[in-house]
Amino acid sequence: MFAGSLESQAESCAGIVLSKSAEFWEEKNEAMIKLTKSIKEYTDESNEVLNTQFTPQFFKFLVEPLRAMIADLRSQQVKEACNLITAISEASKDRMKVLLREIYVTLFDAIKVPHKLTVGHVDDTILSILRIGTFRFFIPHLVQEIGEHKSSKVRERFLVCIMHMNKILSYVI
Repeated sequence: MFAGSLESQAESCAGIVLSKSAEFWEEKNEAMIKLTKSIKEYTDESNEVLNTQFTPQFFKFLVEPLRAMIADLRSQQVKEACNLITAISEASKDRMKVLLREIYVTLFDAIKVPHKLTVGHVDDTILSILRIGTFRFFIPHLVQEIGEHKSSKVRERFLVCIMHMNKILSYVI
């Protein structure tokens, strides 16, 4: 069912993304797509299996490649990085806190980009993360971005995230 450990696959993906120059963007995308597909196979696995696959080292391998892909100007790069983050969130749930602490600033910065397609991918990813996990450290940063950013469109996007969290909290309380 699984082709090698997720850790080794993440290391391979990271190697491709970080070693290839910008002109090899298709190879970078393919590496992300392959890893995303592998991660999706773990969505309904037991906690024991998830704990052995979603290790701190797995997440560590992905920090820099995800930062690079999210910050890229090509919307396709951002899309594949966001698809990977969403797949990780759905499969690993709260285990991804280690990764999210390292990449949330990059995600927030990507929301501020004036490219609708890129922003749409990032918006969907953040909402997916909020639906699935309980990332308390995320909340103060969302509120800070709403208060400090000069662009009303950017503040509006962050406000959508806050409203989504409010909906989630109303179910919990």
